[in-house]
Amino acid sequence: MVLIPTKNRKPLILLTAVLISSFVLPVSAADRKPVMKTIYIPSDSPYFDHFDIENRIKTRPRSDDYIVRGCRFEKKNKFPEALMDYTTAIKLNPKGPEAYLFRSRLYKKMKATAKADADLAMVNKLDPKFIELDRKARTHFNDPLAELKADAIERFPFIGPGRQGKIELQKGNYDGAIKLFTASIQLYSSQRKEIGESEQAKYIEANLYCNRAYANIKKNEFSSALADLDKCLEIYPNYPEARKNRAKIYSIQGKKELAQKEMELAKQSTEELRKQVMTRTAEQNFRFDSSRKTSTTTKAK
Repeated sequence: MVLIPTKNRKPLILLTAVLISSFVLPVSAADRKPVMKTIYIPSDSPYFDHFDIENRIKTRPRSDDYIVRGCRFEKKNKFPEALMDYTTAIKLNPKGPEAYLFRSRLYKKMKATAKADADLAMVNKLDPKFIELDRKARTHFNDPLAELKADAIERFPFIGPGRQGKIELQKGNYDGAIKLFTASIQLYSSQRKEIGESEQAKYIEANLYCNRAYANIKKNEFSSALADLDKCLEIYPNYPEARKNRAKIYSIQGKKELAQKEMELAKQSTEELRKQVMTRTAEQNFRFDSSRKTSTTTKAK
């Protein structure tokens, strides 16, 4: 996967994946045609956190870089600076909907309703499907576990008690929550052969152990919590919340170095999950179709 600049200074950051098509019949390498696909990633996504935007703007100012920097200003509540960057992005590429969308949201925060509505109308005029595109992409990339959470209760009835356990957890009934999480874990264990061990099923089981660990943390039962977190990571190694809960325990115990290490591992797990999501997206030839001219299929010569 390669991050490529957009054509005509479009403000959309495009992730490009080359997919090699294969057939049942033998095909020579010369006959195989790579296909270029584009995937939209919102400019406020954590994916861009490591980008040296200041240097990029200095060396080669681009509309999409101004949007990313504007998002960073907005997160710090520096609204005038964010507004200036979104406006600059629009000047560089007046036909790109993303800058208008972000500026519309910013105007809304600034209570400039008329301006927010005008920018939103411009987004719909430029690309009627863009707002839905942004919503789907935001869910898909900002929450790397979103696809594993989808339709879980319908597919895996064994998590029923666990869902009730989360409600009890929020109420502060930690003993009741632990019993319900345990019931779900035991149900899955008894139905494992029928249900199978898909990635989604593993995530759900890991989630149950992680939630039970959290309830034990609230009771200061750290040994039980750590045992559950070990099991959670054994089932699903890239589980950020398990790392964060470990960090919480170590922090309470005064083990600052271990806590810091777990938080770093949590960050790495999150980034790894995002990479996996983007890789699967490319491999499955999935894209958000917004009928944009930039979302084209390009055949290799």
